[in-house]
Amino acid sequence: MSKQMPFLLEACGDFNCVDSYFTERSKLKSFLLIYTIAGKGLLRYRNVEVELVANSCVFIDCMEYHYYKTVKDCNWEFYYFHLNGICAKNYFELINDKTLTVVSLQSSTGAKEMMREMFDLSLKNSELVDLKLSLRISELLTLMIEEKQSDRKTQRTLHKADIECARAFIDAQYNQAIDITTIAKSVSISKYYFIKLFKELLGQTPYDYLTEVRINTSKRLLLETERSISEVSKEVGYQDQNNFIKLFKKRTGLTPLKFRNKARAQL
Repeated sequence: MSKQMPFLLEACGDFNCVDSYFTERSKLKSFLLIYTIAGKGLLRYRNVEVELVANSCVFIDCMEYHYYKTVKDCNWEFYYFHLNGICAKNYFELINDKTLTVVSLQSSTGAKEMMREMFDLSLKNSELVDLKLSLRISELLTLMIEEKQSDRKTQRTLHKADIECARAFIDAQYNQAIDITTIAKSVSISKYYFIKLFKELLGQTPYDYLTEVRINTSKRLLLETERSISEVSKEVGYQDQNNFIKLFKKRTGLTPLKFRNKARAQL
C-alpha cells in the first residue's frame, strides 16, 4: 500500500561532514532532497555545478549522474531525504524544469519544522506513519515550488529596469554593428538569460525588436528622403544591402523599392 502513496520516505538523516566527504553515483532508483543547515557543499548535476549554502535546498533524481562534496576547508551539515512514490517524478520536474534549481528556504520558517517532524515520524511504528510522511513531503516540496516561483517574480522585477535600459540601448545604437551579445553586455546579463528575460517582459526576442526598429526606421527614410536603397540599408545598420532587402521583404511583404513606389503612389 505504501508504494501507491504520492510520496514514500525511504531514508533520511543528518550529516555533519568534514572537507574530505563526497558522494558520486548514478542509477539509484530514488529521488534525493538535500537541505543545507550550515557550512557549504558543492553539487554537480546535469552539467551544472552549484554551491549549496545554509538554507538552500535541492531535489534531484538519483538515476542521473550526480556528485556532491564538502567545499574545501569547510564543514558541511545537511539533512537528506531519499524519496519515492507515484508523484515524486512530477514534483521533481516542476522544481527543476530541464536543468537544476537551487531553492532558498531562508524566509520559510516552517521548512525546518516539517523536516524535524519527518525525522520524528520516521522513528514511529504506526499504520498511519507512511500516510503522514507522504503528507509532510508533499507540503515540503510544494513549499519549494512556491519559493521558486516567488524568487522568479523577484528576479523579473529586479531585471525589469535592466531590460528597459537594453531597449533604450537598441533605440540609440540600432544603426551600429551590434549583436545580442553586445546588447546583453550593456546590462551585464548573460546572453541566454537576457534573451529569456527580454522575451518574457517585452513579448519578443531582442533580435526581433532590433530588426523591428531598423525596418521601421528604414520605412521612414524611404518615404521622407531620396536616399538610395544602399544608403538606407547602411543608415539603419545593415552593411549588406541584399540582407537588408530580404529582411525588409520578409517583414513587409515588399522589397524596399516597391514599398517606396507603392506608398508614394498612394499619397
